[in-house]
Amino acid sequence: MKLTDTECRKAQPKEKRYRLSDENGLSLLVTPSEQKYWNIRFTVLGERKSESLGPYPDMSLKNARELALELKYKYSNSVLHEDIKPFFKEVAEDWFENQRETWSSKHISNVRASLDELYIALANKRINQIQAPFKKLSSRSLIYQSTFV
Repeated sequence: MKLTDTECRKAQPKEKRYRLSDENGLSLLVTPSEQKYWNIRFTVLGERKSESLGPYPDMSLKNARELALELKYKYSNSVLHEDIKPFFKEVAEDWFENQRETWSSKHISNVRASLDELYIALANKRINQIQAPFKKLSSRSLIYQSTFV
């Protein structure tokens, strides 16, 4: 339900901070110290983010809605560079290449087999999209699973 300016103005502090929700992820955060801040919540690459837009009444409800709509468009049509996490396979291959010089050829073969098994489920997932722990990825157990999952 949309907020009204009257609701924003009359919002009273409580023992704990609380939010009055509007549209497009916009909300008014009311603190126990009688301060009110506009805040927007959004999702980028599956991660929940929030950003402060400014204090109320310095920023009006109308201006906060306009800014929230702009930010929603920005975040839905572009990906923030710092939020781009590497794929599991990229990280695993870097790790493998850095470690292989210290391993025997048999150990290299065992680790390679374990990685190949993990790639079935994880190769195209970004690191921040992996939910831990994977208990079992196939009918055969993974020798080195606990090392990098």
